Amino acid sequence: MQDISYTSKLAHAEDGRPLALDYYIIANDGEPGRYGVKIIEKNSGEQAMAFDLTTKAHRICELVEKLSRNCVTPACLMDVVADWL
Repeated sequence: MQDISYTSKLAHAEDGRPLALDYYIIANDGEPGRYGVKIIEKNSGEQAMAFDLTTKAHRICELVEKLSRNCVTPACLMDVVADWL
Protein backbone atom coordinates (compact mmCIF):
# COMPACT_ATOMS: atom_id res chain seq x y z
CA MET A 1 0.00 0.00 0.00
CA GLN A 2 1.27 3.45 -0.88
CA ASP A 3 0.04 6.72 0.68
CA ILE A 4 0.21 9.61 -1.78
CA SER A 5 -0.05 13.00 -0.10
CA TYR A 6 -2.79 15.09 -1.73
CA THR A 7 -3.16 18.26 0.37
CA SER A 8 -3.24 19.69 3.88
CA LYS A 9 -5.85 22.01 5.37
CA LEU A 10 -6.14 24.11 8.51
CA ALA A 11 -9.64 24.50 9.94
CA HIS A 12 -11.48 24.85 13.24
CA ALA A 13 -13.86 22.42 14.91
CA GLU A 14 -17.28 23.64 16.05
CA ASP A 15 -15.88 24.11 19.55
CA GLY A 16 -13.05 26.30 18.21
CA ARG A 17 -10.25 23.71 18.41
CA PRO A 18 -7.73 24.04 15.58
CA LEU A 19 -7.63 21.15 13.12
CA ALA A 20 -4.63 20.26 10.95
CA LEU A 21 -5.95 17.85 8.32
CA ASP A 22 -3.82 15.83 5.88
CA TYR A 23 -5.49 14.07 2.95
CA TYR A 24 -3.98 11.10 1.13
CA ILE A 25 -4.80 8.84 -1.79
CA ILE A 26 -4.12 5.19 -1.01
CA ALA A 27 -2.87 3.08 -3.92
CA ASN A 28 -2.66 -0.70 -3.49
CA ASP A 29 0.73 -1.99 -4.65
CA GLY A 30 -0.44 -5.57 -5.14
CA GLU A 31 -3.57 -4.63 -7.07
CA PRO A 32 -2.88 -1.89 -9.61
CA GLY A 33 -5.75 0.49 -10.08
CA ARG A 34 -7.36 0.03 -6.63
CA TYR A 35 -7.64 3.36 -4.81
CA GLY A 36 -8.77 4.55 -1.38
CA VAL A 37 -8.40 7.61 0.85
CA LYS A 38 -6.91 8.46 4.24
CA ILE A 39 -7.38 11.50 6.48
CA ILE A 40 -5.14 12.33 9.43
CA GLU A 41 -5.89 15.05 11.99
CA LYS A 42 -2.36 15.86 13.15
CA ASN A 43 -3.19 17.64 16.44
CA SER A 44 -5.05 14.65 17.91
CA GLY A 45 -3.48 11.86 15.86
CA GLU A 46 -6.93 10.66 14.81
CA GLN A 47 -7.01 9.01 11.41
CA ALA A 48 -9.44 7.15 9.17
CA MET A 49 -9.00 5.12 6.00
CA ALA A 50 -11.32 3.78 3.34
CA PHE A 51 -9.89 1.13 1.02
CA ASP A 52 -10.79 -0.13 -2.48
CA LEU A 53 -13.27 2.62 -3.34
CA THR A 54 -12.65 2.78 -7.09
CA THR A 55 -10.41 1.58 -9.90
CA LYS A 56 -10.47 4.97 -11.64
CA ALA A 57 -7.75 7.47 -10.75
CA HIS A 58 -9.86 10.49 -11.76
CA ARG A 59 -12.72 9.38 -9.46
CA ILE A 60 -10.48 9.09 -6.39
CA CYS A 61 -8.99 12.51 -7.18
CA GLU A 62 -12.50 13.98 -7.36
CA LEU A 63 -13.39 12.40 -4.01
CA VAL A 64 -10.27 13.53 -2.14
CA GLU A 65 -10.69 17.04 -3.60
CA LYS A 66 -14.27 17.13 -2.29
CA LEU A 67 -13.14 15.83 1.12
CA SER A 68 -10.43 18.47 1.43
CA ARG A 69 -12.56 21.32 0.08
CA ASN A 70 -15.17 20.57 2.76
CA CYS A 71 -12.58 19.92 5.52
CA VAL A 72 -13.96 16.44 6.22
CA THR A 73 -12.49 15.03 9.44
CA PRO A 74 -11.53 11.41 10.15
CA ALA A 75 -14.68 10.99 12.27
CA CYS A 76 -16.91 11.80 9.27
CA LEU A 77 -15.00 10.01 6.51
CA MET A 78 -17.06 6.81 6.40
CA ASP A 79 -20.39 8.70 6.27
CA VAL A 80 -19.20 10.86 3.39
CA VAL A 81 -17.78 7.85 1.51
CA ALA A 82 -21.05 5.94 1.97
CA ASP A 83 -22.96 8.84 0.40
CA TRP A 84 -20.37 9.12 -2.42
CA LEU A 85 -20.68 5.43 -3.33
